[in-house]
Amino acid sequence: MISTKPFFDNFSPLNNTWYLYTNRPLKESLENFAKFPIATSFNHNQPRLLLVSVDVQEGAVVIFDSYPKDEQGTRRESGYGEFIVPENNDLKKGHYRYTISYPKRISSDYAMASGSVPINYTYTEIDGINKLKSIDNQGNVTFDETPRYFWDGGILSNTPLRELIQSHKDYGFGVVGNEEDYASSSDLDVYIVDVWPTKEENIPWDHDAVLDRKEDLLLNDKTDYPS
Repeated sequence: MISTKPFFDNFSPLNNTWYLYTNRPLKESLENFAKFPIATSFNHNQPRLLLVSVDVQEGAVVIFDSYPKDEQGTRRESGYGEFIVPENNDLKKGHYRYTISYPKRISSDYAMASGSVPINYTYTEIDGINKLKSIDNQGNVTFDETPRYFWDGGILSNTPLRELIQSHKDYGFGVVGNEEDYASSSDLDVYIVDVWPTKEENIPWDHDAVLDRKEDLLLNDKTDYPS
């Protein structure tokens, strides 16, 4: 018999396992209080929803966007991972390694992908993601479809201010066609709510308090630090 577990797990009464909470009640609450799927448009003066998640295997931030990637409003997708260009180095024909297409709207599964807290909950799996297989000098691409697994975006970007500004600029340049006009007509007022305290008067000594303090320092707002 061949075991894929670490050697000593076979002798441990716990088998290196732990209890996972179900996130079904959270999904049901989201679907009860928000109308999924969600699609909004700048042309209709609607707010924009950006959900931040992390591809666990790729170790990359993924942004799910309620705004379309074209003026016709027919293309909604998220590209992430390595940006690959043809041998002729034509950046306009480059492509991200992974592409998630959701032409109609953002579903509740994407919202769950942005809130799957590690250890407490299992991964959120999304099927049918395009993985770049090849690209030629004309920009023609071939893909393999693959499932990917996601965690809460706070793992890599707990305060996604950079992602917000970049998405704002990308939309103005890539969709509207004039970044300056778009920026002047859609100024950003950004409010950050930091729910993780940076400073603490007392040093924690018991196990639970130490874990809590670790989470405070890992997840508190870091926009004071330039990147």
